[in-house]
Amino acid sequence: MLKKFLRYVVLTFTGIVAFIVIFVFISVAPVDRTPASQLASSRDMLSSLRELEVVAEKPGSVFSVGYGKTNITPAEPVAMAGYGKRKGKSYQVVHDSIYVRTMVITNANEKIAIVSADLLLIPPTVTRILPEKLAAIGFSLDNTYLSATHSHNSIGQWSEGATRFIYGPYDDAIVNLIADGIVRSIIEANGNVMRAEIKTGSIAIPQAVENRLIDGG
Repeated sequence: MLKKFLRYVVLTFTGIVAFIVIFVFISVAPVDRTPASQLASSRDMLSSLRELEVVAEKPGSVFSVGYGKTNITPAEPVAMAGYGKRKGKSYQVVHDSIYVRTMVITNANEKIAIVSADLLLIPPTVTRILPEKLAAIGFSLDNTYLSATHSHNSIGQWSEGATRFIYGPYDDAIVNLIADGIVRSIIEANGNVMRAEIKTGSIAIPQAVENRLIDGG
């Protein structure tokens, strides 16, 4: 009886150890700390960028740019998206309002809208209902570029999946609030376009950049 018991204990212990070893083997991988500049993929990307054919605008061509800004802070507290430890709890006070900001840029041939929303991300539930709303104002997802500031302190309740346990229960009103805010900001930007010049510049501040995976990177 004792032999049987010891054998059972040994087999159980061996099984647990084997499971841990297999789990570590398939789930843990070393971090490649090779500097990005030395990676073949990085060199290929830079080579591709150098070979790009840039089509410059004809001299004298005119750009027109308009700007719009819409407040999408809910009238009542809702759950916040960003950190799981909040467990879908609603915020209590508003420290800073959240906005959708849009630039509409046009030239003789094209018109585009560049949208930035103070959200964790642009929810798929929003992009699903946007085409119909954009079509009503002469835009589409083909000429509307959507982005988010990736704020971890903005509103949630826009997800239908498992993340609703983190970001709060799905609320159709929130989805429409965001989508309608995007549309209103585009309308405002499109309504005040004026002649503009596009210029670029850069300032090197390597001391302000740090790679969290690469020592000194």
